[in-house]
Amino acid sequence: MAREVVKLAKCSLMLMALGCFEVAGAGTLRFSVTESWSMPLGRFVQGRLVEGIMFDLMQAIAQNAGSKPEFVVLPRKRIDAAFQQNLADVRCYVSRNWVAKPDSYLWSGPLFSNEDLIVSFQQRKPVPTLSSFNGAHVGTVLGYVYPPLDEAFASGALVRDDAADELTAARKAKYGRTDLVIMHRLMMDWLRKVEPLPAITIIYPVQRFDVECGVSKRSQLDPLQVQGAIESLRRSGEIERILQRYR
Repeated sequence: MAREVVKLAKCSLMLMALGCFEVAGAGTLRFSVTESWSMPLGRFVQGRLVEGIMFDLMQAIAQNAGSKPEFVVLPRKRIDAAFQQNLADVRCYVSRNWVAKPDSYLWSGPLFSNEDLIVSFQQRKPVPTLSSFNGAHVGTVLGYVYPPLDEAFASGALVRDDAADELTAARKAKYGRTDLVIMHRLMMDWLRKVEPLPAITIIYPVQRFDVECGVSKRSQLDPLQVQGAIESLRRSGEIERILQRYR
């Protein structure tokens, strides 16, 4: 009889422990991140996101939502599928126009703007039209799409040279391995700030875009709660303060 009581007590303790883990897990907000990001968006160490605009933003969103952030590292091309499989709750630095099923998310609306630019590390004059490039090799990121440049790529006016991430693409252009590189303005400003670089010349403005966060309607946390946490950050000016740290 005593042995049975001990067994029951042990089982009760195990169930209580499991219950604690379930409560802790329920307070986790899973963000999709991709290693194709480079600073100032994000820096990865041994496959873990450790700093950058997106790191700070996601930490702030989770804190505002009363949860802890978990960063789910995914190849860019697998992010849509991961959300369809309910492997993540929130994706940021995205536009609803870029995703496969935008109706599967609650959207934050624009949080900040960025701009894709074709730039050169060499002395080169800006061009008025894409046809002026005449077969130039341009650094791009594997899996990224640049709709305004589709025709130029198809005609051969520009030739893609894919790299694993934005910083690698930029360095290939810096050392003359490509003629040009597509770089967003936040990154260009960051590189000018932290690295000794030759002058970066804007050759052609590709597109300006607004980025937002999408909260999966199947999120582990209440999607409306998470959406409200993001809106609160925007109204408070915290998102702009995060951006200013990297400018």
